[in-house]
Amino acid sequence: MLRDRLSLSLRALAAIALTTSLAACVMPPQRRVEVVHVEQPHPYEDALRRTHQVEDRAAGLHRRLDHNARQGDYPPRYAEMLYGRLGSVEREVHDIAAGHNGAISGEDQSRLNQQLDDLTRMVR
Repeated sequence: MLRDRLSLSLRALAAIALTTSLAACVMPPQRRVEVVHVEQPHPYEDALRRTHQVEDRAAGLHRRLDHNARQGDYPPRYAEMLYGRLGSVEREVHDIAAGHNGAISGEDQSRLNQQLDDLTRMVR
């Protein structure tokens, strides 16, 4: 009886070993998936980036306007008008940012960029 049990146990173990080895041959290996975590910038950092983008764009337009005015490309009154409009946009950026810890919203950025687009066409 003990011998029968031992024989049965051995057969069961052999069957399990055989099944496992066959399953390893038939089943595809498990794929390893790497999860890449991309940190999203903080909303405040995005807002600051928007402020800097508009300020940098206005500063570049101001340099171009200075260069063109020094070259005499515009009549003095036209240059004054362009400087006035550009100054107005720069003040608006400053005022909005001052009210929001140095940051502007995406909506404000779009509106200010539209004003800068209009000025860019006028400055050439």
